[in-house]
Amino acid sequence: MTALLSVRGVSKRFGGMSVLTNAGLDVHAGSVQALIGPNGAGKTTLLNIVSGYLAGDTGNVTFRGRRVDGWSASRRVAAGMARTFQLVQLFGRMTVAENVVCGFHLHERHSLVGAMLRTRHFLAEERRLRRAADDLLDRLGLTSYAETAAALLPFGLQRRLEVARALATQPALLLLDEPCAGLSGPEVQELGDVLRRLAADGMGLLLVEHHMPFVLGLADRVAVLDAGEIIAEGRPADIRTNSRVIEAYLGETAHAPA
Repeated sequence: MTALLSVRGVSKRFGGMSVLTNAGLDVHAGSVQALIGPNGAGKTTLLNIVSGYLAGDTGNVTFRGRRVDGWSASRRVAAGMARTFQLVQLFGRMTVAENVVCGFHLHERHSLVGAMLRTRHFLAEERRLRRAADDLLDRLGLTSYAETAAALLPFGLQRRLEVARALATQPALLLLDEPCAGLSGPEVQELGDVLRRLAADGMGLLLVEHHMPFVLGLADRVAVLDAGEIIAEGRPADIRTNSRVIEAYLGETAHAPA
């Protein structure tokens, strides 16, 4: 089966420091690929290269069968790749619904002139986008917060809103950078339920996360980065018992709070 996303031979240096060395992984439609490893292993750097926020020194990134090296982040979003971040990046003064509508605007059809003159076509399009936003908010359990300013949401709901806004770009691939950070136990479980449904609907997910029970319970496959190199890749059950992974990473998280 052809991978939705294929990363091959990616390396990156910052000055004299090697951050990634010949890194590679695949993500298939309808599956969850996790990327784990110690702090400083290069996980976010690899995610930045995949999403177009950073250029690799070597290697290539193929998405939907096309090389996307050199494409801007916005072009990759337009092609069907969406991203969330370690630090939540929302429009704090806008409402929850307005944040999601902003994601849908990537695919809107009305013109700038129509927007300025607020033509009948523009207004009809805005109503359509709001209905689509409402559907997404319902899907992620945010309907009751639709008219709340994003900045006023509890942190866990802000995380969920960021996922909703990413989904509004209608992606085939969703990249998630530590989505469980700062979430309570019930919020982690709710997020897992959302991500499982997305994968079941055919979306590919690439997940960077430190919460091992979450990762091992959600991912179809797991890649492990250590000092910039992929040291193991396989099913969660295989990763859990891999002696090299235990030494490099799982040993330090085995007794961490869930």
